[in-house]
Amino acid sequence: MPIMQQSDTISNIQKNAKVDTILLRDSIYIRESIRGDTVYLTHTEYRDRWRIREVHDTIHNTQYITQTIEHPPEKYVPKFYKWCTALLFILLFLLGVRIYIKLKG
Repeated sequence: MPIMQQSDTISNIQKNAKVDTILLRDSIYIRESIRGDTVYLTHTEYRDRWRIREVHDTIHNTQYITQTIEHPPEKYVPKFYKWCTALLFILLFLLGVRIYIKLKG
């Protein structure tokens, strides 16, 4: 018997996206500073930096399913053999009729 293998593939893709906002604060302390003719004893500068972080997570899940199936062979009969078989039955029928006529008569 010929053996056929049938295989199927099932694919799943899951996508997740996360968005997160990050605040970075940076401060600078200067104890003495001179600008022009003015002297500052303490000076503080703040910097806020906003950053948006996007994280993409993709999961690929693939399953391969293979099945082995046995099939009976297909019988191919040419038309020539079909005609020969029909002709044989006709000849046997005619031969039987002829024998029957000879035995009766």
